[in-house]
Amino acid sequence: MPPPTMVTSRGWLARFTGAVSGIGIRFGSLLPGNDGPVTYNHPGSGGRSERAVESVRVYKQTKYTSNNRLVQFLNRVYLRNITDLVHDAQPRRLLDVGCGEGVVLRHLDQRLRGVTVVGLDVDGTGLRVAQSQNSVSLLQGSVYSLPFAPKSFDLVLCCEGLEHLEEPERALAELARVTRDRVLLSVPHEPVWRLSNMARGKYLRNFGNTTGHIQHWPRWGFLRLVRRHFDVDHVKTWLPFWSMLLARRRQ
Repeated sequence: MPPPTMVTSRGWLARFTGAVSGIGIRFGSLLPGNDGPVTYNHPGSGGRSERAVESVRVYKQTKYTSNNRLVQFLNRVYLRNITDLVHDAQPRRLLDVGCGEGVVLRHLDQRLRGVTVVGLDVDGTGLRVAQSQNSVSLLQGSVYSLPFAPKSFDLVLCCEGLEHLEEPERALAELARVTRDRVLLSVPHEPVWRLSNMARGKYLRNFGNTTGHIQHWPRWGFLRLVRRHFDVDHVKTWLPFWSMLLARRRQ
């Protein structure tokens, strides 16, 4: 075993900012590319550009295949908190809206027993990757028009997607329509997210705003938004970069 290495404050900062640059979040079906602002398109409107789809794929591969131990740790923390909230909800049928390449789906499917898991994404390329790595049901569709009957699922996830939408209220109403009981939601925690970007020298011209983020919520603001549609049961308050919560559909 090699001897321990002394890390100066400058070295620690470099490691931290380097890790933050790889942390990211699971943007799912609503993530625009890093090469320019891209907004979510409804089915039939032409979809996102091939450049955006490619940048999403590269971004996710970089995040989940990172060798940085801090990045790996934070990814595990993020997934563990999702898993904890899913266990609290005790669903029999679960829908992940914006499942992307299926990382969270795979993580949950390996840990849940007797639960029907379904993933939905607007990006066919991401779905093909998810299909190759998951045995769950996968569909392509829009968050604004989910192809399911009312109250089709006990739990609906939408993680790291609402911040990219021009109409998040409309999306939340659609999530409320298809869930019978609860939703699990997460978004970047502002202004911490922007400050972490600026700390690593990214998006400085946009004051740290990640490309494509058109909604910016501090935790209290996100809670106020969600409470217009749901009754909030549990909030993960200690996660530094994300606001994550479990909420109940109003009957």
